[in-house]
Amino acid sequence: MEEQTYTGTKTVRAVPMTRGDYNAYRGWEVPADEDPNDEGYLVEYTDGGKANMPDRHGYVSWSPKDVFERAYRPVDPIEHEIQAKGLNAPRVTPSDLGDNIASEHFFTAYGGAKYGRITRDEPQDSESLKLLTICVLVLSNGFTVVGTSACASPENFNAETGRKIARENAVREIWPLLGFVLKERLHSEPKDWRERLALEKAELDGRIQKLRRFLELPESPPLSVIQQIQMGRHLGAMIECADSLEARINSLNPTGV
Repeated sequence: MEEQTYTGTKTVRAVPMTRGDYNAYRGWEVPADEDPNDEGYLVEYTDGGKANMPDRHGYVSWSPKDVFERAYRPVDPIEHEIQAKGLNAPRVTPSDLGDNIASEHFFTAYGGAKYGRITRDEPQDSESLKLLTICVLVLSNGFTVVGTSACASPENFNAETGRKIARENAVREIWPLLGFVLKERLHSEPKDWRERLALEKAELDGRIQKLRRFLELPESPPLSVIQQIQMGRHLGAMIECADSLEARINSLNPTGV
């Protein structure tokens, strides 16, 4: 099987390999208390660590299948091509998607229909519902996205494969959401120093208004004398800074300051 690039805590190259095959590759005997049939991965760390095999450029080790797959996911070939071409302008990356997933939940339509009902009666078309796998991803802000995997032939149904496909489809729903957030941020960023100056002044005016409203509210929590003095100084400093920014803005001309 061909090696792939994976990303997680690091970027690595990896290929599925049993414990026995890895030991044979390294020229070792499998210890008596270990099972050579254990599934796992040969992992090559390409961004650090001295090479420990003559045919490798990075440090090589072996990782159990479940441990590796919890920590790493394959890098999409398109993502690998983007990185190789040095296209480094702001964009949504696969790691951005992973960073925004707070939790993931899997169930079949049968499980949702049966255990989501008050009566717990057997749902209609239960055999068909068992072939539909659903993945719900909860994002870091609490929003949810859903992906599904439907199996036409019951003989082909595999729970693990269904979960993988459903998760991939759910992840695809995150791309446009993060793309919109990034585009909104890029759109709102000032285009030059004059716009940055105006934006800084507008943000400061907003903070001044909020602090004034807080101090003027009759239901505001009581402040000690020291707190009143500190907040008054804070307000005065912000007003002074805003006046300075306004003076700079008013003094601008087409050729600069």
